[in-house]
This record gives sequence, structure tokens and C-alpha cells, in this order.
Amino acid sequence: MKCEYNSDLEFQERLVKVTNEIKKDYPLISTDDAVKIASITLPINDYPTNDDKFDRLYRIMLIIGKDNPEYSHAFNDLYNLYEDGLKNPIYKELMTGIIDYCAGLRDSFPYLDEYI
Repeated sequence: MKCEYNSDLEFQERLVKVTNEIKKDYPLISTDDAVKIASITLPINDYPTNDDKFDRLYRIMLIIGKDNPEYSHAFNDLYNLYEDGLKNPIYKELMTGIIDYCAGLRDSFPYLDEYI
């Protein structure tokens, strides 16, 4: 997934940039959902790390839901980042919750605040 430095942008500019990045990599996500996702993503302050990309993909999955055709694509990208290595231990725990949800071992998609 393409994630570029964007913390120097005003909110509206960042919203447009992130929406475009999402739509480019996940074209089946509606523009409305892409804007929602962009509005809750964190600014990227430097070279994007696996943690930055994981956070964005988590928020994509949170908003689009299991029925969206891009869900499995986002999950695969998320899992690859997890396998490649994450620094934030909370994201590692969150990934376990996401895997459990996708496997049907939990009823609801995990919220980040459950792990903080």
C-alpha cells in the first residue's frame, strides 16, 4: 500500500491525498468510505513504517467491513506487514484479534482501544 509523508499538509489536503492513495490501491472501496477512512487516519511524519501502513490498513478494514470485496485484499496486505515485522506491541496483539475475527472465533471486529 502506498503511504506517503503527509503531516505537513492541512487537514483537507491530507484528506484528499490519503483518499487518493486508498482509491489507487483499493479501487473497489467507495469514495465515501475512502474519505471516511482518510478522515480517521493518522498523519505520517516521516518515511512510512510498517506500523504506519498497518494502522492505515486496520482503519480500512474497520470501515469497509467483511462484505466489501477489498476486505480480503486489505487483510492479506495487513498480514504481510505483520509477518514483515511491527514495532508496536499493541498492533501485534490487534493482529491476533483480527485473525480471530476473520476465522470466526470472535463476533466483532476488534477495536484498537481494546488493546490500549
